Amino acid sequence: MIGAAAIMSCGQGIAAAQPKSQVLYAHRAWEVRGVVFESGAPMCVALVQLGEAAFSIWADGSRPISLQFYSPGWAFGETMSDVEVQVDTREEWTLGGADMFRNAVFFSLPSDDVSLQFLGQIADGMTLHLRNGAGENLYSYTLSGSNASIRALGRCVDALRARAGDDDPFD
Repeated sequence: MIGAAAIMSCGQGIAAAQPKSQVLYAHRAWEVRGVVFESGAPMCVALVQLGEAAFSIWADGSRPISLQFYSPGWAFGETMSDVEVQVDTREEWTLGGADMFRNAVFFSLPSDDVSLQFLGQIADGMTLHLRNGAGENLYSYTLSGSNASIRALGRCVDALRARAGDDDPFD
């Protein structure tokens, strides 16, 4: 089970309020949660946590899909940098201008077919490798269960769209 600390840490780049979350789906190493921040903003998140490190995909249907990589061992300060992501042994993806804030890396995906291809690789992959701009490994995350979890994330976003304006669309 993924702890509340991971949700709070992951949500810091999305909204500055303490969230209320509930598990909507769990499969292998992944969970999909509905999150409602104190501001009332609902979001869906698919995440995998390994120890204290986490990789998450945030979506709400009205903003770009956001990726977050988190590790308490990182201390980036506040900067922007290019990072590389590689799924299994496929070609690396460069995430240009990723926000690096304290112990997290944030990146918003453009709304295009290339992003869908990237998410498809995540869904079909076994391991995601995060590297800094110099190609040095920062962390590797399991993708076991990501295919079903990304589909569940899509259903969560569809539910948000259908229940727009509800106080808690996950009830």
